[in-house]
Amino acid sequence: CKNMLRAAFAAALASSRGAFAVVPDGSRVASGECSETVPFGFGTYFPEQKQVHADAMLAKLFTVTYASAFKVLTDSLSKEQYVLTQCGQVQPSVAAVNAVEVLKTGYIRKYFGVPVQSSAAMSTVLLAFIDSLGVQDRVKFVDSYATAPCWQKALACDAKMETSYGNVTLHAEQLAGVDVVFMSCGSDCTNVNTQKNGVNVPVTQEAGPVESAEYIKYIAAFFNLEPKANELFAATQTSYAQASSGKSAMPPLVAWITYNAKSDWSAESFVVSQASYKTMMVTNVGATNLNASTALAGIAGLQVTDAVTGNPASGKTYTIPTNDDKDAAAKAFFKALEGVDVIVDEVYAPDPTTYNFTSFLSTYGLTSSSDLKFVKNKMVLRIDRTMGE
Repeated sequence: CKNMLRAAFAAALASSRGAFAVVPDGSRVASGECSETVPFGFGTYFPEQKQVHADAMLAKLFTVTYASAFKVLTDSLSKEQYVLTQCGQVQPSVAAVNAVEVLKTGYIRKYFGVPVQSSAAMSTVLLAFIDSLGVQDRVKFVDSYATAPCWQKALACDAKMETSYGNVTLHAEQLAGVDVVFMSCGSDCTNVNTQKNGVNVPVTQEAGPVESAEYIKYIAAFFNLEPKANELFAATQTSYAQASSGKSAMPPLVAWITYNAKSDWSAESFVVSQASYKTMMVTNVGATNLNASTALAGIAGLQVTDAVTGNPASGKTYTIPTNDDKDAAAKAFFKALEGVDVIVDEVYAPDPTTYNFTSFLSTYGLTSSSDLKFVKNKMVLRIDRTMGE
């Protein structure tokens, strides 16, 4: 965390001077981070024990291929290929890269030096990976919604990433002032493709939680920390397998729901989310998912869409518009959920510490006298831990 604070302070100084200070290559060579020695014969900077590979049965959206002094990470969602060259080595030619990994039709190729010295994290999803790898000091700007103590301190030291709809000039300067901008695709990935130093990290687009966890390998490739990533991911797989080893004789029925209030960008509605990664977590711990397609089938106006647009494997989202009659919609919605034992409430709460069971009831138009099992037993969970009183 102290390193992160130092990085944030340095970023503030650099910003005030109008330039970003890069550690001299000579210092990096002396520290062992860079090397000007050209690999000879079968020599390589990336032997097998320093490589990562996406498990063929898990993450489906990225691959990593290695050469003697560079590696090629391909992201199939954004259709981008990242050539990561060992610090101190000459950037490989197009022919040399193609010999390792051909650039597919319609793909974009970008070049970076590794290990990366400075970056911006435009999503909080990536921060747990960065924390685990111990490279917080390589992050110059971070999303304002970051919550971990170190990130909070960094935000207080001018490390806040300006939004694209805020100070446009500052936003552009921040993006240009780092080696890599870790980001996520918009509706068509144009935002990533047009950002010269942009790198798409499609962690939320994978099918399940273990698949998403594998993206620690993806991030590690930019910092030459593949061995650490392999070790951490193996531990995650073991922990997940242990947590999902039990199964109840009478598994509870679970539903993930939310309520969308009417706004300028959203119609009022009730929603059941059956994103694949959510249903997978439920079954992996021995519970049962609501059969939403059957339970909600009789509700007028039901809308069924892919959880991730254009990706049927991502699961489904079931939306019930209120049509300006919340009471009637709520009645039909919860009639369909009569058999549910456990609710995972995904309503956004600006201040989670004040959102309690009473808040839940009020938000969804329910009362404490309801006969619904999850109300009677107070089995309402939040992604920010169990619902409080």
